[in-house]
Amino acid sequence: MMNCDAYKQATKLAKEGNFGDAINLLKCEITNLDKEDSHNSYTKILPYFQKDNRYDESVFYSKNILIPKIKKNVRQKFSHRCQELQKAFINLYISKIYEKLSLCSKREKRFNEEKEFKEAAQKYYLSYEELLLIGNKIELEIEFKRFIVFFGADLSRWPEGLTDRFQSIISKN
Repeated sequence: MMNCDAYKQATKLAKEGNFGDAINLLKCEITNLDKEDSHNSYTKILPYFQKDNRYDESVFYSKNILIPKIKKNVRQKFSHRCQELQKAFINLYISKIYEKLSLCSKREKRFNEEKEFKEAAQKYYLSYEELLLIGNKIELEIEFKRFIVFFGADLSRWPEGLTDRFQSIISKN
């Protein structure tokens, strides 16, 4: 998880107009992120690039450093979950990257890129929502099968709360 002191220090440096040092500090922190669960840890750096007149670098950094890092970390963090949930959260974090890039490109008056990033953010977010539903359904079915092993196939012997939880699966059978 990103060091809170690093966030505070980067914010302080940025308020002083020292965006280059803020960027370098956050780059170091991002390199060391392991299984991070907050998109803010990935996106905080992007406006600093833009404010330091390094907009093009922010786009390059996002596509070549942040997005691969997100994919790796989410797969590690959710390795115990189905592929659909892993992909869902990858898409959520990527959508947040593109939202920030859209904002930066708007500030730079690069309206074609703003539109492109906004559309990418929406596409990834919609994919997140779809995959989240699918993944949750798959996870529920996996959990149901585990409870069958534990409690048996006779659902009348299950605690009521569990039968309520799995009603969507039970009603299909």
